[in-house]
Amino acid sequence: MKLIIVEDELRLRNSIAYLIPWESRGLEVIGVYGDGIEGWQAIERMKPDVLLLDIEVPGMGGLQLAERALTLGISMKIVILSGHDDFKFAQTAVSLGVSQYLLKPAGDTEILAAVTEAAEQLRKERESQYERITLERKWAEHIPRLQENFLQNWISGRYEPWEITRKSEEFRLPARSETVYAAVAAEIDPLAEDETRFTAKDQELLRFTLLCLAKDFTAESNSCIVFHDYGGLTVLVFAQNKEESENAFINRVNGAATHLLSLVQDCLKLTASAGIGSPCAGSDIRRSYMQAVQALQERMIYGINIVIPFREESAPTLVSASVQHLERKLEAAMQTGDPAATAAAADELFHEAIGKAETTDQIAEYVIILKSLLIRVIQSKGWSLRDVVEQDYDIFHKPELLQSKEQIRSWLLRTVRQIAEYGVSRRHKSHHEFIRAALALIEEQLDQDISLYAMADRLHVSSSYLSHLFKQEVGTPFSQYVIRRKMEHAKELLLGGAKVYDAVLKTGFRDISYFTKVFRKIWGITPGECKRK
Repeated sequence: MKLIIVEDELRLRNSIAYLIPWESRGLEVIGVYGDGIEGWQAIERMKPDVLLLDIEVPGMGGLQLAERALTLGISMKIVILSGHDDFKFAQTAVSLGVSQYLLKPAGDTEILAAVTEAAEQLRKERESQYERITLERKWAEHIPRLQENFLQNWISGRYEPWEITRKSEEFRLPARSETVYAAVAAEIDPLAEDETRFTAKDQELLRFTLLCLAKDFTAESNSCIVFHDYGGLTVLVFAQNKEESENAFINRVNGAATHLLSLVQDCLKLTASAGIGSPCAGSDIRRSYMQAVQALQERMIYGINIVIPFREESAPTLVSASVQHLERKLEAAMQTGDPAATAAAADELFHEAIGKAETTDQIAEYVIILKSLLIRVIQSKGWSLRDVVEQDYDIFHKPELLQSKEQIRSWLLRTVRQIAEYGVSRRHKSHHEFIRAALALIEEQLDQDISLYAMADRLHVSSSYLSHLFKQEVGTPFSQYVIRRKMEHAKELLLGGAKVYDAVLKTGFRDISYFTKVFRKIWGITPGECKRK
């Protein structure tokens, strides 16, 4: 530590400066002065850690010098050497904050001990201050996360009323159990398929940006708290002012949510939607938050870029007969593998079932029905769902990935197109001319009796070679494939309104009972039951 000595007696000054072993105690003498003004100038310039001052020096007395030194705002310890044993001098020195007050003639050992003790006090104070600053800095670093954790638990209903106020004060937040609040849940709308600036991988970035926009525009308001919930939604909790009516409060919350959506459009050139819960006490904030989340989900009904207040849902309606008819039409189209017919049937079904839905529950339930229908068709062909839908595989396991009607429509049309394309790729997988020819002949002769031997003769190869190659390339034995295609064709005819007898003739069967037996084995129902459906 650095030491400055101010003493007017030359012999004593030199003795103190050069005969006392300061280095052994970690002290370095950086200045020795016999005048108070010179001493002050050095103190102001070099800012020592410890001062050893004579109480009476020319230019500026020791007590005055000590008083001025302590105004510099730096941590410093002062030891006074005094030839006065008058108590008032010691009292003044103590009042100024002087660490030690020594009476002359003090010996070198006594002076060294006093200065060393002062230096040690200063060292401990600095260590304590550093620890306190470090703790305060760590607290400041962690307080945002602690605040967010408290707020997430608060809207989840995990605190008793008395805990809300206490913990809120502890984390420097204004939440109170008795205050009236309204929760808003906001989220960036699903990205359009033609969006090129952002992708699904930017979801976290967009969530963070929305949070920042919400915090920025509410920064000057003491009546709004902004944070992320556990799922990444941006939550805004507005507090009702004491003199504010409930209608005025609701209007203010609606206006703020609308403004936030405008900011998203202006800054990101994207859209967002928000749901608003009903006002309630802070102790019941979970109810308002859950209502806000439920209202946000209503964008499936009302569209995107909208602020939706919570409302009680009406009872869902049953799936209509027209929808069931369109389901059968879509399934038949997918079985035939016609891309245009499949897409048209899927779009028609979407508008009838999803487009006319009145609640999010109706939409969610019908999406499950659609997924079951698509999976059933894929599995009936012996295909892997993952292989067919590829990047859309997660949608079949995570319903939350479909957040709007437009997203559902795009997914449905994309999936039926993938099924059709996969079927085409499977049918054209083999590049062997014999297999291509065999498959074409089978399609042409579905209304005839098709045997492996007859087909081999038509292709001028042995039946064993054709059988082996067909199974290798197609993955199914020849006879099973023929039967399967005949039954698919029969089902298509029956669903299209053909009579059972006509379906028998057009699939090359001569015995209606045998046809019925095969049909039931493949589809699990009789031809008559299929036709009635």
